[in-house]
Amino acid sequence: MKRLFFSIALLSILFFISSCDDDDVIDVQTIDLVILDENDESPNLVLADGFSIINLKATIPIDADDSITEVEFRKSNGEFLGVEGVTINRPLNDDNEAQIAVRVPNTVEQLFFNATISFGGSIYTSEADIDLRRAYADAIFLEPSTLQVTLSNAITLNVFLTRNIGEVSLETDASFEAFQVQNGSEISVGRFTGLSNAETDMNGQIIVSFITDTGNIDTELPITIRVTTMSNNNEMISESFNLAVND
Repeated sequence: MKRLFFSIALLSILFFISSCDDDDVIDVQTIDLVILDENDESPNLVLADGFSIINLKATIPIDADDSITEVEFRKSNGEFLGVEGVTINRPLNDDNEAQIAVRVPNTVEQLFFNATISFGGSIYTSEADIDLRRAYADAIFLEPSTLQVTLSNAITLNVFLTRNIGEVSLETDASFEAFQVQNGSEISVGRFTGLSNAETDMNGQIIVSFITDTGNIDTELPITIRVTTMSNNNEMISESFNLAVND
């Protein structure tokens, strides 16, 4: 009977020790992923300017198993600073945090991110996303192929939308006008081609053509070509040049 009692007591002690060990193993499904700005705060507005930086921070509980040493980050677009590819592994620090900086693209879109850890043969993931807002121009630069044209001929107009910081977002549009001032009034003359694609490419460039083949052009007067677009201050900005017309 004493031997049976001792065996039961020993099994109870072993069960208690085993239970304590199990309590020390964290439920790693509580991994958390947040998006932060340069002030370690949640960003209110991020522009699609190909320049702005956001930080991804993944956190797991401080008492997680020591075998968890790193986090895998994945992005839908943008650039991990200094690293190519869509994924990167970053080590956990003493606070069980891992971070990576991401430069946003100049495309207006929703960016998706996730942070993943592996433990006990299972994979645990946390997700986060952010909407990028359009980055409009601060300035317009015009580069016509010529400043003189004869009637019924065309010129090529290269337009560059630029920003003081970063780049203008892809597919930012601009409007085009061509006119002569006759008797104090702006009279539309000529015509543009390529306006259906009059949006910026990845370099902020728009290319259109202007043709002097309408019948209302006065060769004694210059043609003013004006390009207008929205600025980041929600104001319209314009740039123009004069085109001389010869018979």
